Amino acid sequence: MHSLIERSRTRAARRPEVSRLLAACVAWLVIACSTASPAPGGDDDDATGGSAPQGGSAGTSSSAGSTSVPSGGMATGGTSPAGGAPSTPTGGAGATTPGGTGATGMGGGAGSSVGTAGSATAGAPPLPPGGGLVIDGTCVAACDASVADSDGDGCGYDTRDCVLTTAPFAASAAACEYTGAAPAPGDGFFMGCRCVRPCAGADSSDPLDDGWGWEYGATCVIPGGTAAASKLPCVPPPMPTGDGYLIKTTLEDTGEEVEACVPACTKPEWVDDADGWGYEQRTTCIVPGSKAEMQVARCTLTPHTFPWEPGDGYMLKDGTTMQETCFPPCANPDDTDPTDDGWGYEMERACIVPESKPALQGAPCVPAAATVEGTCPADVMCPTVDGQAVKCGCTWVEGFKERKAEILAVVDASGTQSWGNARYFLASAMMETDNLTADYPLGDVYPNGQMKTGDAFNAGLAKQNWGMMRQCHPAWSGSSDYMQAAAMNQDLTLDVAVYNECRAKFGDQWWSGHRNGAASLGANTHDIRVFKAAMEWIWAELQEGDGHFGDDVYFWADVTAI
Repeated sequence: MHSLIERSRTRAARRPEVSRLLAACVAWLVIACSTASPAPGGDDDDATGGSAPQGGSAGTSSSAGSTSVPSGGMATGGTSPAGGAPSTPTGGAGATTPGGTGATGMGGGAGSSVGTAGSATAGAPPLPPGGGLVIDGTCVAACDASVADSDGDGCGYDTRDCVLTTAPFAASAAACEYTGAAPAPGDGFFMGCRCVRPCAGADSSDPLDDGWGWEYGATCVIPGGTAAASKLPCVPPPMPTGDGYLIKTTLEDTGEEVEACVPACTKPEWVDDADGWGYEQRTTCIVPGSKAEMQVARCTLTPHTFPWEPGDGYMLKDGTTMQETCFPPCANPDDTDPTDDGWGYEMERACIVPESKPALQGAPCVPAAATVEGTCPADVMCPTVDGQAVKCGCTWVEGFKERKAEILAVVDASGTQSWGNARYFLASAMMETDNLTADYPLGDVYPNGQMKTGDAFNAGLAKQNWGMMRQCHPAWSGSSDYMQAAAMNQDLTLDVAVYNECRAKFGDQWWSGHRNGAASLGANTHDIRVFKAAMEWIWAELQEGDGHFGDDVYFWADVTAI
């Protein structure tokens, strides 16, 4: 081929028309040769580098399966003018195809051409210094970015096991000098690019009998199994430690799956589940030494708190109403629990026997007095705003029946209101207080403890703010003396009158101003929508069934204080 090219160039100097014809033929031959014998290639195999063009160096192809091409194209020999030296070719390395061989470039007679080496896939991170990364204490070879990772585990194979620099666990790994040395011996198995722990219990960890298992929240390998065959020993990462167990659980309010650290069961003998999953103090627990314990990782427990005051009662879901209910302890278990199941009945209501299984499952709470009246609705559905559930609930407060009667006597006396049902005032008062009185600090306080003054000054059962009250109550129009509103804390008639005046003046904008102040009238932020939805929910629940205007039932919604 070389002599043919040289003869073609000599004749081309004398016969330009012949030169053009021969050049086209030679170009066709070069391309045909470059694609005739592709090198065998596939996932995780390097392609054969391109051959050196005449007078130049070999181009380096990218790995198999890559579509990148070395810079430069097929070298085209220049024609030298009569009596002069041949010009230097302008080409570089031969073009490559994935898994193929680079084409042979055409070089000049007297000049030389250096082909540009093929580049790695565009955008790929560079290989670390030393060519390796420390993974689980072992220096592992780093893969070229073009190596396939079909199973998404971050490990690949070119001519050896390697780790992809794009793997999440490689992001913080230190660079190391890869020498090909075997990992330090241990009881683990070097799989791909990581050291996997041996399974402690083959029977319980490998139900598929494929040599792979799952223990302590991670994959493990059965010693002596098919998966462990021919694998190098290594030192696996340390086991996670802690006094709790890391599980995935579903939130009741949103249905979202989250991780939670749960405790060991204190009464394993009361757990019915054969795998060791129990339930104590309103949360999942794990039986020590069970299959469940072997499956989950360890974590550090944090104190479990509840959104209610602790007491001698037991907070559980009522089996009839399915509502959160604080059951009192049974005073006479021997007489009131004939079936010995932990449940009794005293003073015309259900009770729980202390130190029984139901008592262990419930959380401490303060039960209502036996004299309360009213029943929570059977199906309380908390409001949802922008996909976020607002925490809410129903309970009873002793004395609420009488307090509601006092408030509604004044509300009903105010007559029909243009803005809506005047009894909505009770929903506002229930939203803002837990006892239907204005016994909070004068003017109310911010979450940081600072007192509210000026337009932010609150007064009355509904905690109305001065910025709005001075606009809707004629007697205070234009006044800056916010302390005048303090009279609402003792004067229920004035409190209801100002409430009706502001509701009538601001209409649908009332919720935004009531939540964030007069400057936010008309705003529609997520926080304002949550606040309005919570109050509307309380109002709807008060009207449920025969109504809860004459009993001790209290509806609450958990909205962040501002």
